[in-house]
Amino acid sequence: IALLSNNLALNQKTKLQKAGLNGLYQYMLTSDVTGIFKPDTEIFKAVLRRFYCSPHEAVMIGNSFEEDVSGAYHAGLKPVWFNRFRLSPPETTMEYVEINGFLPVNRTLEALFSGF
Repeated sequence: IALLSNNLALNQKTKLQKAGLNGLYQYMLTSDVTGIFKPDTEIFKAVLRRFYCSPHEAVMIGNSFEEDVSGAYHAGLKPVWFNRFRLSPPETTMEYVEINGFLPVNRTLEALFSGF
């Protein structure tokens, strides 16, 4: 599990610590470290290189349709839109999965890994 954020590394680490999520990921890459911002495909590819992973082996879960879903799609990853506020999706021809929460876990896992 990798975290990819346009946020500053220090701010992101603080948020994760306050949320009790430290230790639940293996790698974090932020735009202030790379100088590259989502949806630029190069930042997604940097994470893939770190894990020796090809795009079709990866899933990107993100809450920003433009930054996360669009960026992941164009980088070749399977995009999953975490639409917790149930916003209306933009008109697009991109294929993506939409989830509104992570419970029940079995339904979320089914959505995430369908098509693999």
